[in-house]
Amino acid sequence: MTEHNPELVEARGQGAELFDAPSLFYLTHRRSIDAWHALRRPAGKVVDRYLMTMAEPLEELALELCGRLEIFDDDARYPVLALFTNAHIAPGSTRPSMLAGVEWDRKQVRLDDPATAPVVGIRIGSKRHDALRQRFLDAGDPPARQVRDRQGYDRSSWWPAFTRCVGPATWWSDLDGYRDLLTTAVRKLVEDFKPALEETLSRP
Repeated sequence: MTEHNPELVEARGQGAELFDAPSLFYLTHRRSIDAWHALRRPAGKVVDRYLMTMAEPLEELALELCGRLEIFDDDARYPVLALFTNAHIAPGSTRPSMLAGVEWDRKQVRLDDPATAPVVGIRIGSKRHDALRQRFLDAGDPPARQVRDRQGYDRSSWWPAFTRCVGPATWWSDLDGYRDLLTTAVRKLVEDFKPALEETLSRP
């Protein structure tokens, strides 16, 4: 039997013991919960459009640090704002095999979530590009792998060095603040790895 809660319509009768507080909460407030859930997709589209506005400050940063910004918005799920790219595009792909910049997952991005916030990092394709990945990690003085470890960057199969730009719980109450946070993270990435990026990208 559940403890009395004035916010819940309690279950009564045979089988009432099966209904715990979370189940009762959902059943009591189902219409409101479902209505709120339906707002998730349109709100997500607004977040995506906001992130695309980051192209303006990142373009200014690119002009200062490396020349130009490239925008890859051909993928329905993973847009990229890239400051460094190489010219090689693997068969079946529309993206350079190596780039440095910002990527997010349109279906899951949450700017206050450490697991889904935008990635800021060095992206090198799949296992087909193991040699390129090793070349990058060995490049620079000190080598990029040492810079990564000393500066606390994460790593994954696609990202030999990355971090996530995580904002506060109510990041939308200070959009300029989050824009500055992201721009600062990208600047630090480029400054940390610029020697390794330039050395790697200068080789065919």
